[in-house]
Amino acid sequence: MELQDIHTVIPSFTGFYHSIWYYGDTEYEEAYNISTELKLKQNQDDGDIVEAILEVADYEEHEKDVCLEVAGHWEYVLKKLGYLEKLEHESVWSPREYNFQTDKNLVVASFTQEQLTKAKSDFYEYRDDLHSSVKDTFTSYDGFMSFHSNDIYDEEWEEWYTDDYKYIWVLWQLALIHGYEMDDMHIWEMTDIHFSFYYSIEEVQNILMPYKESDYHCKISGNPLNEYNYFDHKTIELAEKYEHRLGKRPKVLSFETVKDEKFPWFDNLPEHEREHFLDDEQVFYEASEIFHRETQNSGELV
Repeated sequence: MELQDIHTVIPSFTGFYHSIWYYGDTEYEEAYNISTELKLKQNQDDGDIVEAILEVADYEEHEKDVCLEVAGHWEYVLKKLGYLEKLEHESVWSPREYNFQTDKNLVVASFTQEQLTKAKSDFYEYRDDLHSSVKDTFTSYDGFMSFHSNDIYDEEWEEWYTDDYKYIWVLWQLALIHGYEMDDMHIWEMTDIHFSFYYSIEEVQNILMPYKESDYHCKISGNPLNEYNYFDHKTIELAEKYEHRLGKRPKVLSFETVKDEKFPWFDNLPEHEREHFLDDEQVFYEASEIFHRETQNSGELV
């Protein structure tokens, strides 16, 4: 079975700029959805989460999967109607700026001579029905210059099948006439592709808080530190100094005496946080291995 191939684009694809697949508030919506799961300190705002998502999300893979899904739906419909043998996603083309263009889903459409003959036959059978669509699609207006005739009875349209874009566009219109939905909204509603699948909460957490609570055995008088909700920026700063000085992360952190002058930040703690420390006479920062010796030699903990 000999196949003919054309390289073209999916005409109904809306791209990734303010479309159903990706809109202006996508990351902010994601930030809102995952903020409670991140268990971040209270002063972490959605803007910080958005920046982290922008850094770790796999946009390229997301766009590829969306285009594959759209191409797969088109292939199913056009193959079922007997117009194509296969339709494969080839690549994503994106403009440098989105002023006048959006992303394109580039595809390769393959068909037999018999399928081409059927498409030609249906074109002439439904030519009257296609007339208004051709008029609407190929009429020039401010900001758009059409390079095709907007009259389906024009001589240009007698050989529509020789133009790669017209070929796929006519097949799309014939599918609509036969009652099939091909627009992105319909495909989006059928798919389980969601932007949240292309990053992990753990990756975002690592950007926002490179030292996770699980990295430490933090204790205040025998109680896990998270019971006091005090895994904060001061603890992180201390851990960063340890890593910078010793070249590795600490595995165990606990408190020195909080009344010690080495901890001037204690005076700046809110009253409700101070009480967690003042319940006991001694609260220790018990760092792993040689942490105490190194920090004491430097004369500075915070």
